[in-house]
Amino acid sequence: MTDFELTIKNVRPVFDAFGFNAVEIHKNVIRLESSKVTVTIAYDEREKSNLFFVGHINSISHLLNSKNLKEVFNYDRSARNFADFLLDFLNNEGKGILKDDLDKLNELDAFEERQAKIYTNNLLTEQEVSAADNAWANRDYLTFVNVIERIDLAQLPGSYKLKYKMACDRIR
Repeated sequence: MTDFELTIKNVRPVFDAFGFNAVEIHKNVIRLESSKVTVTIAYDEREKSNLFFVGHINSISHLLNSKNLKEVFNYDRSARNFADFLLDFLNNEGKGILKDDLDKLNELDAFEERQAKIYTNNLLTEQEVSAADNAWANRDYLTFVNVIERIDLAQLPGSYKLKYKMACDRIR
């Protein structure tokens, strides 16, 4: 029996007790659903990692990780193995998932949306900084100033503030 199969054997009774049904079973994936909640437990052979997704039925599921476990569920404990983690989480901070309590799932949705916005904003800022660096290297001070003005200067190192001042002086 593989570790994944052993994990499922240990945690499946918890889901069964709360009315979850297996709706999809593959070699390293099992998806269980209740009337309102879907959970997926998986093992990624390439990454050699265990995965646990939760979400609303017929909606996007979110991978639980140390960040959202801590921020949303206030769960910050370690376990010997994946099965122990699942059992500990589901019997404590994650019990609402088993009881179809959608408050935590809604909170998780909102948290993941905020994280996505932060990620996107960071990417956009990196692109703008790259464009500013390129303009500076090409001595295109007007473009440099225009790009820097689209970025919150407080986010940038002091060297950009100095370059910004120098570029402003040169285009006047």
